[in-house]
Amino acid sequence: MSDNCKNEYMSRICKVQDYIEVNYFQNVSVEKLAEVAGFSKYHFNRIFKSILNESVCQYVNRIRIEHSLFLLAYRTDRSLTDIALELGYTDSAIFSRAFKNNYGISPYAYRKKHSTKCKENIFISEYNELEKKKKWVQKSYSNLGQIQIESRNEMSAIYVRHIGDYKSGSVLEFRTRN
Repeated sequence: MSDNCKNEYMSRICKVQDYIEVNYFQNVSVEKLAEVAGFSKYHFNRIFKSILNESVCQYVNRIRIEHSLFLLAYRTDRSLTDIALELGYTDSAIFSRAFKNNYGISPYAYRKKHSTKCKENIFISEYNELEKKKKWVQKSYSNLGQIQIESRNEMSAIYVRHIGDYKSGSVLEFRTRN
């Protein structure tokens, strides 16, 4: 396969990854993803798996499960069923099974182990080691900085799509996103 063909295929797969990462909570069909890539669904499945070393279904499930980690740890006001439905699963049993297959622990056990209360979140960073030893006090911290919300004009951003672990992964493509 020529370099131009490889680059075109990788560009199309990156476009699909972008689409999945924005729409992970919807039930996206292989037909729709193939349409985004501009391939037939059969050709798309082969190309996707050969580039990413996982099937489309595995990739979508992995992205959903990765998003669930934050929701389980920090959104303790939401039930497991609510989280499962928000992520596009039809029920919490399917979500629980997928989560356990990926992490070897149930979502409930993960939440119990990793959930935190808002007051404790300030002490997560390694930069706050000295603060961890202090007793929590109700006062404002002036050294946290002032937060200011600004409206900005639309601009392009550049990012690098990376596959694999940090040491041996490969860069797929430089892309810009508006």
